Amino acid sequence: MANTKENEKERARQLYFTTGWKQSEIAREVGVTEKTVSTWATEGNWRAIKKASFHSSKVEVHRLYEELRVISLNIAKREPHLQFPTKEELDARTRIINLITLWNGISDGWRCVPQDYELLPGANHHTPSATPPPATPSTENQTNN
Repeated sequence: MANTKENEKERARQLYFTTGWKQSEIAREVGVTEKTVSTWATEGNWRAIKKASFHSSKVEVHRLYEELRVISLNIAKREPHLQFPTKEELDARTRIINLITLWNGISDGWRCVPQDYELLPGANHHTPSATPPPATPSTENQTNN
C-alpha cells in the first residue's frame, strides 16, 4: 500500500510542477482528496520549489537575451560591408532562440523577445510580432538557374 501512496504522491507532484492545475484538479486526476494533495504540497514545500524554479527560468531567459544582444553588437561593430552574421553566429542565434522558446514554453521563438528589448541599442529592427525573413535563394541556386 505504501508503494501506491508514493506513486500517487509522485504523480500529484509531477502534475503540480508541469500543469497549471489547481490542487482540486490534481486530486481528482490522481484519485485522492484535495486535503491529501494540500498536505503533500505543504510537506514537500512544492510552492517554494515552483516559485524558485520560475525565478531561475526568468534569470536564464534574461541571460540568453543578453547573449543575443552581444552577438548582435559584435556584428554591428564590423565594417558596414561586413555586418552580416557568420555561420557560427547564425547557429548560435538559432540555438539561443530555441532555448528561449523552450524556457518560455512557447512555440514561436521569433515572437519571444519582449517588445521593449533592443538587440542593438538605438535600432529596433525586431518586434515580437515579426516573423523571420523569408529565405532567400542561395548564390549556388542562383548560378544553377
